[in-house]
Amino acid sequence: MRSARSGSGGRRSLQVLFALVLFVPSPVLLLPVFFINRDLGLLNTYAGMIGPYIASIVPMGVLLMQSAFAGLPNELSESAKIDGCGEWRTFCRILLPLTMPTVATLCILQFIGVWSEYMWAFISNTNPKMYTIAVGMAQMASKKYVYGFGPVFAGMVITSIVVILVYVVLQKYFVQALSEGAVKG
Repeated sequence: MRSARSGSGGRRSLQVLFALVLFVPSPVLLLPVFFINRDLGLLNTYAGMIGPYIASIVPMGVLLMQSAFAGLPNELSESAKIDGCGEWRTFCRILLPLTMPTVATLCILQFIGVWSEYMWAFISNTNPKMYTIAVGMAQMASKKYVYGFGPVFAGMVITSIVVILVYVVLQKYFVQALSEGAVKG
């Protein structure tokens, strides 16, 4: 929170580094991450699937949250400090609730990205009991002659409904974050 507003020399370098990481296409990282997971024994495990998903949102999350915290007035932190709040309490009770639109935007973007992601889930997992929705739907669609088109289309509708519900629940924050970003210069 303090580093988002301070003019430290390393902050700009880290921002550039995180921005450059966003330009790396995810298929380029599939093979190295696969070998790392294989060497660590994380293939066909939840940790092996979830870890890369978490790591993929970090650069964008850091940049968006840094921007959100930098946009908050310093007076909020100063008045909380005068009132006797420590840094952690100021963060949890005052600053974080004000950045909830940005947090909700990150949640929506990551959820949609992970929900529809196919390649990593297919490569890192060979256990049919651990298939993600995307992999399971692809497996089901490839056997459309066995199942018919009805179950395949029903699965697609159910998959879409979940994404729509998540968006509807977080829509207020998402729209608020977009409108705040459009107003700020």
